[in-house]
Amino acid sequence: MDSVDKTIVDLLKKNSRIKVKEIAQIVNMSAPAISQRIIKLEESGVIDVFTIKINYNALGMSIHQFIHVKMIQMSHKNYLNFVEKYSKNVINHYRISGDTCYMLETRFNTNEELTDFLRKLNIYANYKVNTVISVLK
Repeated sequence: MDSVDKTIVDLLKKNSRIKVKEIAQIVNMSAPAISQRIIKLEESGVIDVFTIKINYNALGMSIHQFIHVKMIQMSHKNYLNFVEKYSKNVINHYRISGDTCYMLETRFNTNEELTDFLRKLNIYANYKVNTVISVLK
């Protein structure tokens, strides 16, 4: 991956809908050459998927937190099934090392919804909640 590829990736990270022609102008290359580079970046796995960034606050989901989960039970199956039921609220779900087993990034409309989720989560695991105050990057 050379500096042009890095520039292409940076531009696509900022705006996945940027036009190939615009990228070509920025890096001073032809649009077909940029298209070929993007295809190669996809084929090599550098670009996995083109996606969107959702403004959860605009959807009313302003209650944002990270929840560290420590399992009570040896089997994690029931916990994983429980979390799957909340796929609308669980933005990211990680298996992690350290003092806890999992980390959830969640969004809820109200504190009451979060409290209800945590009450149900406590059937399967202990948890620690870190509320997001502001996003820096």
